[in-house]
Amino acid sequence: MLDINAVCYYLEGILKLPVFHLDRENHETERERDKEVQGFLQMLSEEDFKVLRQQEVCIHRMEQGIFWGGVNAGERLYLIGPTGFEPFRTGSKYYQTDYVAFVHCLLMLEEAVNGKRIGMLEFMMQNDAYQKWDQMLAKRRVRFLAHKQENEAVHNSYAQERREQQAIRDGSLERFERAVNEPLVGSVGNIRVEENRLFKDLALMVYMLSTRSAMEGGLDCEECFNLNDIFLEQVEHKTSGQEAFQLLRFAQHDLVMRVANLKNSKNQNPLVEEAKQYIKQHIRGDVSVKAVAEYLGVTENYLSRIFSKCEKKGMKQYVLELKIENAGLFLIYTDMACDEIAYYYGFSSSSHFAKTFRRKMGKTPLEYRREHKARRKAEDKIE
Repeated sequence: MLDINAVCYYLEGILKLPVFHLDRENHETERERDKEVQGFLQMLSEEDFKVLRQQEVCIHRMEQGIFWGGVNAGERLYLIGPTGFEPFRTGSKYYQTDYVAFVHCLLMLEEAVNGKRIGMLEFMMQNDAYQKWDQMLAKRRVRFLAHKQENEAVHNSYAQERREQQAIRDGSLERFERAVNEPLVGSVGNIRVEENRLFKDLALMVYMLSTRSAMEGGLDCEECFNLNDIFLEQVEHKTSGQEAFQLLRFAQHDLVMRVANLKNSKNQNPLVEEAKQYIKQHIRGDVSVKAVAEYLGVTENYLSRIFSKCEKKGMKQYVLELKIENAGLFLIYTDMACDEIAYYYGFSSSSHFAKTFRRKMGKTPLEYRREHKARRKAEDKIE
């Protein structure tokens, strides 16, 4: 027979939350608690207990974002909590947990107590929040339908959207420009929100789709996630829907070119492209020929030979040039000292870094920084 106490202790270990056994009078049973933990039960009113006992398994929300999980087993009521899915303070303890983990543990307790296995989606659809969503959806559908019929409104073509995203997957600038220049006969939506917010949100959604298309086109996932974060940050600074829309097109154009360049280079050798991707991701670590060859499962001699043939330079030279290029970005866009950048990219000394940088860029790191920062200030004044 399954030991319910052992299950409760197990769940406490996972969630770092108390699990209570209550009788019909809502008194804790079988387990000793310290006064602080006993005090948590005093948070619950008779109405709260009534709600918790109405369903076999539920999540009950109290004020201030405090939640309890409840499993009703007739004579007993099992409670998990109190908790929050954002930080909150109760007494001298903090209780916070992940929502998904909380639900999984609650359903595990339900199966242990009542012998019923319920999936997360099934549980969520039985929840009151889902019922409210369903009712709201029906009401809004009627309102939007009436609005569309009165104004003969239609949304923009899905076929146009597919052509736009396919062009990004294929890295085809010509087809992308043709798709975005198609006349839009519909509207971007019928939502009654502030226009700038609507266009910003729309730009975020379209760019997120575009980065996923770029991933499908072969662009590195981590690179796409970083680009998405940068776009999110930049679009929030825009003061009009027109600026947000313009930024979206610039960013999409950049994605198309990245995919196109990737596909052109991949025509040479997939192994070399994989090596280059590994180097970019581990540029501050061990990117020696030996390390990269071991990662790819090939010999050092073979990798060196094929890399030199495709890139017209050795791997060591490629790594050094990539470090210098990245260091140049740090010089322009950060205030890190030159010796800090040298250390960051693994140069033996700041003088070695300066000498290598000058050989590659034609000027010292300080000259490079002053020149580009002066140029950026001039551009900012123009804007």
